[in-house]
Amino acid sequence: MNINLADYGRLIPYLPLLVALLLAYRVVFDKMTKYDDGAMLMKGASAPAISRAGGYLGVAIATLGSKIGSAESYWHDIGMFIVDGVMALALFAIAMFALDKVILPSIENDYELEAGNNAVAVVEASGFIALGAILCGAFSGGDPSFWHGMASAGAFGTLGLCCLLISYKLFDNWQQKYGRGDLDDLIGRQRRMADAVDVAGIVMAQGIVLGFSITGDSVSWGEDLVAFIVAFVMSSIGIAIARVLARPLLPRKLRHAKQHNVAEAIIVAFVTVGFAVLIGVLMVS
Repeated sequence: MNINLADYGRLIPYLPLLVALLLAYRVVFDKMTKYDDGAMLMKGASAPAISRAGGYLGVAIATLGSKIGSAESYWHDIGMFIVDGVMALALFAIAMFALDKVILPSIENDYELEAGNNAVAVVEASGFIALGAILCGAFSGGDPSFWHGMASAGAFGTLGLCCLLISYKLFDNWQQKYGRGDLDDLIGRQRRMADAVDVAGIVMAQGIVLGFSITGDSVSWGEDLVAFIVAFVMSSIGIAIARVLARPLLPRKLRHAKQHNVAEAIIVAFVTVGFAVLIGVLMVS
């Protein structure tokens, strides 16, 4: 790969544009939260910071899609970077509402963040990062027309968010079926970080695979939709397998511990995300 200094120079305009988009997201974030973000962050509150940082990272990841697989001119790519960024902001605003109402529905997320519930913050941040991965794939490649591309990105971004919510519900039902407890109670009321990390690993892994499944040029609405749905089903199975295969990587005493702890959850979550990256790369290779 031959890269010269001029190639790096062409990246410079993207930096202030990304900062501008993140500043716009900060305004949206401040307007939608029910607590005083600035005051909380000045106090060093980690829960609002974790949630906000996840949103920033998710938006940044989403905007990268406009540069993946593009065969257009330099200035066209910059224009699409801005357009895709604005659409990402709109979808992230929807995600903030959806994550609050569907994930941990029986608790008030903003109240928990204000009260310092880092477990809730981790779940919210993972949802934002996963959505960013999906939008990155949706924004990538070429489309038959500008409006087709915008409609496709909006549709798959919204569908991807629904898939993430379904994944959460499936895991919550599995938890309750096998006596692990209700996630609303474990994460929202008991503030169990181990369970929050479990959810975060599953949600981010799902988002990564779904993002890869729609990376590249759009073929047709039907084929893209089928590929997306197949990826969702297969990734759900793959994530379950990955979580099982991660168990031997745990120390013997940790594998047989009666109490589910954060160390176990972190190792399993990272292995699951790594497995998702592998699946995604194999999809596009």
